[in-house]
Amino acid sequence: MASAAAASKGSKKSDTKTEKAPATPPAHSKNVDLPATKSKIIDHDAGSSAIRGKPDPAAYNAEQEEIKKEIDALNVKLTAVKDKIGLATKGGSGNDKRTQLRAELDQIRSEQGDIKGGREKLLAQVKSIEEDVKKKVSELQAKKGKSPFKTTAEVDARVKQLEAQVESGSMKVLEEKRALAEINTLNRQRKTIEAFQSDQDAIDALRSEADELRKDLNNPETKALSEKYDTIKKELDDLKKEADDAYNSRNVLFEERDGLQKELDALYTRKRESAKAYREANDKWYAKQQEDRVRRAERAKAAREAAETEKKKELVERLRDEADAPAYQAEIEDCQTLIDFFSGNVTTSSTGLDARASNITGIPELNLRTVEADTNGLVELKKDEDDYFVASKKPKKGSKINGSAKPSGSAKAAEPVERFSVPLAKLSALASLSIPPPVSAAEVPQTIENLRIKKEWLTANQERKTAENKAEAERKIAALLSSLKMADDESGSKEANEEASGQVADASAA
Repeated sequence: MASAAAASKGSKKSDTKTEKAPATPPAHSKNVDLPATKSKIIDHDAGSSAIRGKPDPAAYNAEQEEIKKEIDALNVKLTAVKDKIGLATKGGSGNDKRTQLRAELDQIRSEQGDIKGGREKLLAQVKSIEEDVKKKVSELQAKKGKSPFKTTAEVDARVKQLEAQVESGSMKVLEEKRALAEINTLNRQRKTIEAFQSDQDAIDALRSEADELRKDLNNPETKALSEKYDTIKKELDDLKKEADDAYNSRNVLFEERDGLQKELDALYTRKRESAKAYREANDKWYAKQQEDRVRRAERAKAAREAAETEKKKELVERLRDEADAPAYQAEIEDCQTLIDFFSGNVTTSSTGLDARASNITGIPELNLRTVEADTNGLVELKKDEDDYFVASKKPKKGSKINGSAKPSGSAKAAEPVERFSVPLAKLSALASLSIPPPVSAAEVPQTIENLRIKKEWLTANQERKTAENKAEAERKIAALLSSLKMADDESGSKEANEEASGQVADASAA
């Protein structure tokens, strides 16, 4: 039986190794086909329910409880058989019980011996009292035999009878003397009869004492001890008979015990295997869940890394494109545009300005207000919206301010004032070039000169700035490429470690 258990245990270990072999598949690269790997594991463990789903704890507990009930029932039978074998071989629990019963019998005998010693003393006292009573009764009967009267009542009745006869006077003298003599005799006998009563009281007292002693002889505890002694003696006899029968059939008992023990061992093995299978199925299920979580995390990480790598590549391309573009090209073009604009607008009239330059997305077109002189000397104010003016000459007292005329008390006509305006787009371009905008037509030539100087400086420094931009871009590109290379090295190291772990697991399984 031990060898069979060992063989079963060995085969179970080999099965466990076989099941655990594909637990960690080697990851050779990021391009591993994860669904195909999962299919391989399922095919290898086709008989395992752990891959299909989580083991049912309720079914496992029910199976364990059923096995436990069978084990308890077999244990009861096995204990009974072992007790019989113990009785048959003069040992075991039956022998212990017999020893206990014999000890109880010895104790009862000791108690009965003590009671017996006291009982003998009581019997001796009763016997002595009975002899005294018998002797006193004999003496009393002898005394009563000599007297015609037994009690004092009889004597008193006779005395009263005689006294009544004497007092009646019907008696003769001789009869009267005889009656008086008899009365005197009866009075003397009365004292003797009174002594009879005291003797009778003594006899009654002795008899009561004897009855009390007999009650002590008939003690219930003594009877209970006797009954207990008889019960234990009978139980000992039954045990002896059972032991004799068991001893005669001990070979049958041995075979029954061995059969029950084998069944019990099989149940314990089944219980252990059920627990082991449930534990392994649980472990596989949790390992599968963990593996799925790891794979999902790896996929998400790989997707994030790929997106980050793509972003960095796009950034490298953008940096190179920007570095390849000539420096200050937009500023030079803005300078030339502004020079062309101001070169064609040096007069005081603002109607020749390029209307298209003021058309900027999101900003309404500016409508310039004009002042018309009335022949009667009055100034008419128009309700149009104000144009955006950068600057204007300070008007004299009574002149127009920002296109509006201040009426005066005189009837003179308001003289027209020269105005100068610059579109908002051009103002923004001048501000970006750090060139102050002209506030009047007289300042336009200076502005054009500033623009030409700015353009010449930008053109002279364009090649140097372009080289600096390329150097800065290459530095940033080198840093980005270095970070990409470090990420690739870490990924390759991780894949190599996973591949090595998979090879070790395969070698252990083999």
